[in-house]
Amino acid sequence: MVAKVFKSAVEIYEIYSTGQHKQSRILGSWNADSVNRLNLYGFNRPKLIRRRNLMGMKIKVSSVYLNPQYTILGNDANNKSIFVGGYAGKIMNNFKDILNLTFDIKPLHGYSYGLYEPSNDSWSGLMGDLQRGEADAGGCEISSAANRLKYVDFTQPIQIIGRQLHYRKPDRQFNWDTFLRPFSSNIWIALSLTLPLAAAIKFSLYKLSLSFDADKEGKTNFGADFFGAYSALVLQGWSGYFGAPSRRFFIWTVFACYMIISLAYSAKMVAMRTNEKPELPINSLDDILNKGDWDFGFIAKALERDMFQFASPNSLLGKIWKKKIEAKKKQTLVNDIQSGLSRAFNAKYVFMCFQLPARKILHNQFGLEKACEIHVLKEVFFKHGLSIGLKKNSELREMFNHRLMILLESGLLDIELQHSMTKEAVCEIEAFTKINILDVAPALILLGFGMAVALFVLALECAWIWRKNRLSDIENQRVLNILSNFESKKELIFLTNHHNHRTIGRNENPLVYP
Repeated sequence: MVAKVFKSAVEIYEIYSTGQHKQSRILGSWNADSVNRLNLYGFNRPKLIRRRNLMGMKIKVSSVYLNPQYTILGNDANNKSIFVGGYAGKIMNNFKDILNLTFDIKPLHGYSYGLYEPSNDSWSGLMGDLQRGEADAGGCEISSAANRLKYVDFTQPIQIIGRQLHYRKPDRQFNWDTFLRPFSSNIWIALSLTLPLAAAIKFSLYKLSLSFDADKEGKTNFGADFFGAYSALVLQGWSGYFGAPSRRFFIWTVFACYMIISLAYSAKMVAMRTNEKPELPINSLDDILNKGDWDFGFIAKALERDMFQFASPNSLLGKIWKKKIEAKKKQTLVNDIQSGLSRAFNAKYVFMCFQLPARKILHNQFGLEKACEIHVLKEVFFKHGLSIGLKKNSELREMFNHRLMILLESGLLDIELQHSMTKEAVCEIEAFTKINILDVAPALILLGFGMAVALFVLALECAWIWRKNRLSDIENQRVLNILSNFESKKELIFLTNHHNHRTIGRNENPLVYP
């Protein structure tokens, strides 16, 4: 503080520095005419509000612009980089407008948040710029992880986020028992026995009724009654003439029984199909370690690499790094989220990344229908805050945090977050709710089998009828031959007798032919 002394008054000022700029503001005064009273009216305003105007102070900003959900960069009339959108970009513009800042933005290409180099205790990328003081602040979101606090400062979190596992949903499996599961084996056995039993009772009633009923319209046999009972079971009616009242009453009873069974079967089938869930191959990091035919990876320059690479060798993360990643980095580590998701579509590959950026890429790059083929594990790993990065011991931290608190309390931060982030896809995430060809494959195969059997039986029937007709033709030909021979003999006898009769009148010896 500095006091300016005048003839009859004293003014008290505070002098402070914002970067390279020295600024002063009056805090109060003492006047001899005010009965020796010191009026420190400037202290009625908090320090952060008093110093809200940074007088156009220029700060150097390094910004990754990989993810448009968080940062979108453009150029002004002088071809200098400016923030034009994104969640973090709009927060930085708010800082600029309210605190009267000027940004000198350095764009960072690719996934350049930074990797730790243990050999010289330094960082690359955005973290390296902040560590070396080449940047005063970051212009994008960055993970405020504990292992980074030694090198840089962070604002309070602008979002809490975590990483999730992404992999392609398993293909639908063909199950023969799809339509058998609603009933237990005991019920299916009982139903199988009711068919011949119902046919036998119906045929017995028919036989008994013949003794006092001469009506022949109800003529039947056991085979016809068996297929009639089967038709009733599948609610397709009972063909033929029902006959006497006793048979009608029995058939109505069979229909009522089978209708109740059919309704119970349909209700159970609908309930099972509604609640059916696919059997997921990966449900945790332990499954990744134990599934030998599945690969696992993440972005090569992401924070996940440090978490796995520098974990204890005996820990789960250390074992996964040793077994799944270290020996085949080229196969498992990718350059960006889109590459990782593409690999997950085409192979047995589990990709770990932030859930919100991955969701946006799935929707925009692959489309909603394709996005629904990816299963996102509900468990969130390595949950922490995303913040604005600052160089160590930055004087901007307190002012940025104060501004973030105002945005948070006013609800503007949440509104902008909801506006910037992509909503979750509305698709069948867990349940198989859509019927496809594999669901009805057993029924179609049964239909094909029935058609094949029907054609085989038809061939047997044709062969039987042909054989029967052939035998009949042979028998008829034999009879015709016999009849033909018989007629020939009769004609021969007739001619012989007629010749003999004529010869007796001319010859003395009738037995001698000319």
